[in-house]
Amino acid sequence: MNQYDSGVASALLEGAGHLRASDPGQAEAYLVNSCSVREHAEEKLMGRLCELAAWKRARPGRVLALLGCVAQRLGERALARVPHLDLVAGTECYGRLPALLARASSGEAVVDVGEEEFGVWISDFGMRNAKNESPNLSAFVAVSRGCDNRCTYCIVPYVRGPERCRPVQTVLEEVRSLVARGVKEVVLLGQNVNSYRGDGPGGRGGHAGFAQLLGLVDEVPGIVRIGFLTSHPKDLSEEILTAIAESRHIAHHLHLPLQSGSDRILGAMNRKYTFASYQGLVRRARELMPNLRLTTDLITGFPGESEEDFQSTLHAVQELRFDEAFTFRFSEREGTPAAVLPGAVPIPVRKERLARLIVLVSGMATEEAARQAGREAEVLVEGPSRKDPRAWKGRTRENREVIFERNGHRPGDLARVSIRGASGRVLLGAIESETHHP
Repeated sequence: MNQYDSGVASALLEGAGHLRASDPGQAEAYLVNSCSVREHAEEKLMGRLCELAAWKRARPGRVLALLGCVAQRLGERALARVPHLDLVAGTECYGRLPALLARASSGEAVVDVGEEEFGVWISDFGMRNAKNESPNLSAFVAVSRGCDNRCTYCIVPYVRGPERCRPVQTVLEEVRSLVARGVKEVVLLGQNVNSYRGDGPGGRGGHAGFAQLLGLVDEVPGIVRIGFLTSHPKDLSEEILTAIAESRHIAHHLHLPLQSGSDRILGAMNRKYTFASYQGLVRRARELMPNLRLTTDLITGFPGESEEDFQSTLHAVQELRFDEAFTFRFSEREGTPAAVLPGAVPIPVRKERLARLIVLVSGMATEEAARQAGREAEVLVEGPSRKDPRAWKGRTRENREVIFERNGHRPGDLARVSIRGASGRVLLGAIESETHHP
């Protein structure tokens, strides 16, 4: 979502007549979009802003701006922490960004973290931030913003506000526009994408849930792949799983954050599901999609987490065999309930548990990749491999990365590839049949 928002900011400013500089040394304004989900992200941000003091001093009149979640969270305090900032604009201010930048350019110190109805959903924005080297191949499409879940560790509801969903018709119009301009894959975005409920299609009234939206996007002529991020287990219904399994184009990939394998910790996190219910979702998803790619998020060292609780997380990884997991040690976020919970786990213990978890997750992910050997997969060609420019990289319908020989292919092709093995988590393949140019 932050990448999508960077595209929104860039497109708005270019639409107002600004030119995007390829070299910071040529720029009159430098805008830094920020994330506040973890403390480490804020630390890196503050370090970068301090480095940019030299950039600002090098030419009078330059504007340094802070956008996004940290701007929303800190407001006026951002100016106190970084005195050479000129503009602080929160997550709800993108529609006002050209005017805010004009004020800052005139010498005014500008802070705007006010609320507005977020109406910036224009198709151009997704195009400006493609996922890979080919800008006309893949694009993000935001279908909702904000979150109502209030997980006790999470800052998102406080910096992005309550959940708001786009009407179905505007989502479909954006997808059609992108496909008409060469996009093959769209990734539907939302902080909790599968709780989507938008106004029904075609102005017919009523509401459509996420399963209905997926089905309608799947019917857009010319679309090749559809992905979505990120799902919440409490909102992953049988209807959604069936829609994915029965679709022609939706990736058989679920990113389903577990966070902890301990029911006690899940309760303290206010996640609203148990490990048993999560297991049931995974079991059903794999029944419908036997080669499902399952990825997750996991946190170590949440307040009150005992070694027994942590062992439950390790057992969960061993049992569910994730293809990949994003692992984090708990980070206190000012203003969240978890920041003041008793039973703080010492940071060295958080780090030690994280290290053990990473070793287990990495081993499991490598094993799961190796299991793909012998399969044949339909691969969407993305572009040259970074390590070997003579080879292509692409992704299977399960969103697994594959490296294979070029053999006359081009980005956007669908190639039938035989999986011969894996290097770590990356699959290695060879062409088995003719390429399809969708």
